[in-house]
Amino acid sequence: LDQLEERQMSDVVLWVLERIEKDADVSASLKKEVPFRRATALVGTSRTETDSKKRAVIFDRADKEIDAFLKESPEGDQAINAYTQKGNLLIQRGRAKVEQAKRPGEDAKQLLTEANGFFDAAIKVLQGTVKPNEEIKEVKNAEDAVIQRLRAVTAELKQVKGDKPSEEAPQKGPKKPVKRTAAAEQKLEQLEEQQEELQKKLVQTRLMVASAYFEKASALAPDSKEWQATIKQSADKFK
Repeated sequence: LDQLEERQMSDVVLWVLERIEKDADVSASLKKEVPFRRATALVGTSRTETDSKKRAVIFDRADKEIDAFLKESPEGDQAINAYTQKGNLLIQRGRAKVEQAKRPGEDAKQLLTEANGFFDAAIKVLQGTVKPNEEIKEVKNAEDAVIQRLRAVTAELKQVKGDKPSEEAPQKGPKKPVKRTAAAEQKLEQLEEQQEELQKKLVQTRLMVASAYFEKASALAPDSKEWQATIKQSADKFK
């Protein structure tokens, strides 16, 4: 299934996913992934669809599949990917409305209003709401999902390294190196890789938020107060 996705054989992936859902012998963990994988495949099929109305139907279905997945799995690595996919999907839909508004005979005002709605929804699903050092009680967006995972990996990394506060008086002289087993060294390396990857994802997510604000500006009246505020938000996020 992973190889089919890598080769972008979306139609075949959809067929395989349908078989997986019906197969009683398939693991529950794999079945849990079906909605997200189906959404990804649907987005893949939309790339060859030229009819805007049919593309909208595909996007609606993909959006619902992502929501179904996130309802069951709102946290973790796959949830991060799902939130990101949903954000990307909403930005694509907003762009499509902006382009449609440029065509002669179209209701530009209505289409740009719809585009704004998609961009706002993308920002909501991507942009974090939790302040630094604040406890994350519930994850509802990509940025908070990344931060929650990053905090967990960082905490585990400190534990494996042995970076724990000591109740004893601090030792004088150079700190003795911590002796670790081969398994602990391997675990440490894995955690450091995960931490680095999550740090990259956090930056990427914040850049996506900045891009969503920039895209939103294209659906607003140039030089209007809302346009200026949106451009400023985009610029602030890019800093």
